[in-house]
Order: sequence, then C-alpha cells, then structure tokens
Amino acid sequence: MRYNTSNYARIDLYGVREGNDAQILLDYKNDTHNLTIKNSDKYFHLSATVPHDTQISITAERARITFGYLSECENIYEQGIKMLDYSAEPELPRVSQSSTHFEPPANWMNDPNGLVQFNGVYHMFYQFDPFGWDWGPMHWGHAVSHDLVHWTHLPVALDAHDVIYADDEWVGGAFSGSALPVDADGQPCNGANAIAINIFFTYHHEIPRIAAETEVECQYMCSSTDGIHFTKPQMIIDREADDFGVDFRDSKIDVTALRGVEGVEEGSSFISIATNLPAGFDNGYFSEAQGVRAFDVESMTPAGHWFTESAWDSADCEKWTASTEIVPVIAGYIASPGSDLGKPESWTYSGALLAEYEYGVAKTYECPDTFELDGRKVSIAALMHVRDSRGAFQPVNWYVGNIVQQGTQDAPLLRLNVQSRGLCDFGSAFYAVQSFEDERGRRIAVGWLVDWYGQRRKSTSASNGAMTFPRELHIVDGTLRSYPVQEIFDYAVKDKLSTADADSPYYARIELDADSKEVKSDFDVILAEKGDASVHLERRDGVIGISIRGTGMDALFYSTHVDSVHTVEIFMDGTVLEVFINKGEDAGSFIFDAPGQLTQSVTFLESFEFTISAGIKLATIRELKNVH
Repeated sequence: MRYNTSNYARIDLYGVREGNDAQILLDYKNDTHNLTIKNSDKYFHLSATVPHDTQISITAERARITFGYLSECENIYEQGIKMLDYSAEPELPRVSQSSTHFEPPANWMNDPNGLVQFNGVYHMFYQFDPFGWDWGPMHWGHAVSHDLVHWTHLPVALDAHDVIYADDEWVGGAFSGSALPVDADGQPCNGANAIAINIFFTYHHEIPRIAAETEVECQYMCSSTDGIHFTKPQMIIDREADDFGVDFRDSKIDVTALRGVEGVEEGSSFISIATNLPAGFDNGYFSEAQGVRAFDVESMTPAGHWFTESAWDSADCEKWTASTEIVPVIAGYIASPGSDLGKPESWTYSGALLAEYEYGVAKTYECPDTFELDGRKVSIAALMHVRDSRGAFQPVNWYVGNIVQQGTQDAPLLRLNVQSRGLCDFGSAFYAVQSFEDERGRRIAVGWLVDWYGQRRKSTSASNGAMTFPRELHIVDGTLRSYPVQEIFDYAVKDKLSTADADSPYYARIELDADSKEVKSDFDVILAEKGDASVHLERRDGVIGISIRGTGMDALFYSTHVDSVHTVEIFMDGTVLEVFINKGEDAGSFIFDAPGQLTQSVTFLESFEFTISAGIKLATIRELKNVH
C-alpha cells in the first residue's frame, strides 16, 4: 500500500510475525528501508523516521500488519495521528458504532485509564489491543479533547512489555492505571499549572493454564512532559505481603482522598489497588460492620446474587465453585507530600482501606478509585464473578463514608467506615469506571461500555469498544449521583428531530407527573430496532427499566432502584444506550446490537405521549451529532 506522509515524520506499525526472517519494507525516494522483525518474537511494533510530503510504499514479508499510523507533527493535539489502512480484521466496515460516544480508531478497547486534564487539554488513555478485534496484549491507547465530546487520536502511549511480545503463551501487558498532573518538582498540582503527567499502572503477565504459578502484577510509573512521549516505566510498588492474592492491580492515584484525615499529613498522595486477602484478616472490623458473622457461601452472598464466571450462567449452574477463603480488598498506599512519587521507598502500605464481606464470594475487586467528593470520602470498585437476578454481571459499587487513621504516621492503617453504598449503574454494560478532578474542580467519571452478553457484532464496526459519556459526580443525601457533563448537551445534542429522521441517533426526555393518579400505569415503548431485535423502555408493576429482546437477553429486566421517577433521559446512539433517571439519581448503560438494519425509533417515541395515560409526556427529542 502507498501513503503520503504529508507533514508527519514518523511511522508506527504493529502486527504479527508469520514466519522466520520477517520484515517490513518501506520504499520511498527510490530507496528501500528494511525494518527487521525478531525471529524470537510473536508480535512486533516497528517505527521509523520518514520524510515529509513523500509517497511511501509499505510491504510486509512473512508478517501481517494489524495497526499502523503516521505521527510526529507540529500540531499533533489538533491534527492527531493519520491512520493507515490496516486492521486486524481488514474485511470489517470502517464505520462507527455510535455518533457521539468515544471509540478507538480500530481493534479492541476496554478500561479507561489515566484520565487527566493537562494544560487545558483532557487526556483519555485506555486499554487497547493493536493486534486484534478481541482482547489481547494490553497497550495504552491515547486520545485528547478540549471539550470531552470531540476526541483526537494520538500515538499509542504504552506498549505491552517484552515477555508478552516474545511468546503468545504469555498474556497480559500494560494493565489499567491512572494519571496525575505534577509541577516542576514532581509534586501534584492543578493541571493548569502542571509541567508533566505521571502515569501509574500495572504490568501483568501470566500463562493462563498455570496462572497460579506464573501470574505477576506490579505497579509502575512513568512520566511525560508533552503528553506524547513517556519515560521508561519504573516499578514503584510490589506485593506487600505473601497473603495478598495474585490479583494486585489497577493502581489509581488521587490527591483528594486523604484531605482532612486526622493523623495523615495534609497533601499526601493515595493509591488504591485491587486485590484480595484471607477472610478474617481484619479480626471482624469489616465483616461485623457488614453484618457477616460466618465465612460461608450463604452468609457472603446477598439475596438474588450468585458466583459465576460467565454472565450467562444461572444461579443453579454447577460449573463454578465460589471461595469464601478470600475477600475482595482495596489496598492503600500513601506517599508523603514532597516525596518522589517515582521511588519505591516513597510509598508506604496503609492496610486494607475496604474489604467486601457482603459480596465475599466475589473473586476480587477491579478498578478501584478513592477520592473526596462534596465533603465525603468515596470508594468505587467492581466485583468480579458476581451476577444478580436482573442480569447485572460484575457490578460496580460505590461506598460513601469517612476515612479514619487507626495506625501511626510511620505505620499507617487507614479504614473507610462505610455509611451508605449502592450501584453506580443499573445497566448491563457499565464497568471499569475511573474518575478525575478537572481544572475547574469537577469530579468527572468515564466507564467502559462492556459487552458481557456478546451483543456487539463484527459486522458493525472494525473497532470493538466504546466509553460512556463523561459524567459529573456528586453526593446527594449520602448517595452517589452521575449525570452527563454539560458539554454533552452543549456540543453533542442538536435541534429538535422530526419523524422524517427516524434512523437518526437521538436524545429524548420523558417527564412523568408525580401528582397524576395514573402515573404508575405500566407501559412498553420501543427505543430502537435492529433486525429481529429491539430495545425497550418499560414500566413493569410500577418499576421503570430497560429490556432487550431478540438477542438472548429476553428474560432480563434492568430496573432502576429509584421509586419515584420524574424524568427519564435517553441517549439512543447507534449500538449504545445510556439512560438517566431524575437527572442522575440513577443511570443505566447498555449495548444493543444484532444482525440487520438499525432503526433508532423516533417514530415510536413521538407516538409515545398519545398511547400512554395522562401524566406522561415526551418533553423533547433532539438529534445527536456525529462527532467522529
């Protein structure tokens, strides 16, 4: 294939070696440049400097290129990378799954990582596989935005480490983590005053068939002064004790978590890490607070929930065996103000901030996050291998309370005393949420639209993954609320839509009159159809929820926990649906995909107010912009 380099100065190519003596040939200006692939490696990432405004021909010999781009230009934040026409699935259509939700340029994407605002620019890193449409060796993809709506793709920020490239028997890579803006002394600061970004993340590798003997997870840090080029990662945190589980990952740094905590130096940094510890390690501190008196499956499984490693498996499935010998834990690490955050000696283990006994059958936490919000302390984390009767798999929980110091400054022991808890999202497709504080002081969170039920189709798009809208978080009456940032309404929502635009993605707001005697009437309205499948907004027995039919999920009804629903806001965006109840009192995220033509059913919605009893009306319906 031939490309013009335009004003770019570098080419990056990722792919898979398919024979010995493999190489990539770059032909330009009557010369051939050979990029050699190691015979010892399964995967490759090759890069080279290229001249501006030059036609370049690329030939792969005994190798397959799965992802490639041009980079290094003067205005990279505005222009972004130039994608080359390579994909792990070249036959797939180069179309987006949605109009307004963030997606990778191609291939697999999962957890949002390193969310940060740096010198006025929002950065989103994310788990990315340059080699395939499915999950594989984890890298950090990267994009930037000035408004949280329009995103520009940048070069891959972090590669998987050498052991992953060398042998595909090993799996893992650069797993999830976080980012922190720092000043000239390497100290945390407002992003507007920062001169660098520090990245904290987990390197993971294992051989799945012997995971217990081979799995390694440690926390690393690297830095960048331009948000593009990063220093070599250095390990900062290893497992603290032998009784930590093999799961020890997803380091999330925050400088607000310990504000005002008595016995902790003001300005200390805090890292949350997901792991597990033996049940009873805390001598009853967390288990008694959660009302768990015995360490058995019945006592450590809430009603209507069960342990499973698959979203599809029912409560009576005998395929999986729950363990109550370990419990999910958020492990904490503290760094004093003024310390070098890139040095292992700067980080002190502060004990288990939180242990989950109520859902003690869960394998571990994932993607923990601890911060201060509206004067309260909040932890968020997902519970692995748990499902409920509604169909929610690996639910993301929030915990609100206060942090207390039970140790000393030299030997800290920090505990989160939980005063209230709940689910971050009532939908089927919300996971790995991460938050950050932007330069205006807003606490903003983004989640991964996970596809537990296999809804997404390769025929839909060459990319496999999307993120939720950025949501602003608040604590109201002891509960966590989440609602799209104002920028979504300012830049992603257009004018009123007519029935002539029935296939357009849309935003709709439905209002329910709480004073109406008929407001509790049940209803069922189609939000979108695709082939034989459809997604519905329903009220069953007085409860608002979402159902998806024709994809194998017909028996599931995802209901909100809110009893008195006044408004339902719907973002029906291609294969993505987000629903917000009472301006953020609850939220639901869904993936909807099936073979066939998509109809985003404005026609159904506009007839809604005429088919439902008094007290319910369609207040507005507006088109969503295509921002890709």
